[in-house]
Amino acid sequence: METLYQYSICQEEQNHAFPNTQLLSCDCFIFNLHFTHQLQLYYPQDLFIPLNSIQESFFVPCNVFFTHTHDTINTILSGTGVSLDFIQALVPQVYSFALEIATEFENGDPDEPKAVPLNLGVVAVTPYDDHDQIERAIWESGQVFNPVPATRSSIAALKKVKVENLSVVNECSICLEEFSTGLEVIRMPCSHVYHKDCIVEWLKRSHLCPLCRFSMPT
Repeated sequence: METLYQYSICQEEQNHAFPNTQLLSCDCFIFNLHFTHQLQLYYPQDLFIPLNSIQESFFVPCNVFFTHTHDTINTILSGTGVSLDFIQALVPQVYSFALEIATEFENGDPDEPKAVPLNLGVVAVTPYDDHDQIERAIWESGQVFNPVPATRSSIAALKKVKVENLSVVNECSICLEEFSTGLEVIRMPCSHVYHKDCIVEWLKRSHLCPLCRFSMPT
């Protein structure tokens, strides 16, 4: 499912003059970005899981913003991962709002540059309906209770290897006993390894690998 976006743009109230305005050479916007990304689960219940949160401020001269609006918005949102389609839709909205704010500059002292903070809030929600995956897992788990044995020939053909790297595998996942370096074990075609007695007894009952459910011949 596609990510859905909500946004808001407003002027932040200023209770005092922006510091160092005497150093400004032109009117400027201060874009305060408040971005959040959430994962929305639908099954087994509605749940919002926070994935990312960004709060940053961008100092942009007004003349730069109005002549390079798209590039400016793209830069502000560059670290959020939002879609290009969303940026395209957002640009004219932010431009229109900023233009209204800029007209207020004309009512002030033209010799005193101003810095106006604007709050840009963006909420990205990625829907994820894992109902199908859960139903499939339930179905597959149910198959374990009616297992089909692997063929004797496929069991006999399993390769014997020696444990050489304990950092890769350190125990048999059937009996949970630790391997020792140099121990001869059985390697399944899926590369998972087990004690010989453990995996042979397992495959006599089920043709599925205990770890990844790789299917042996039946």
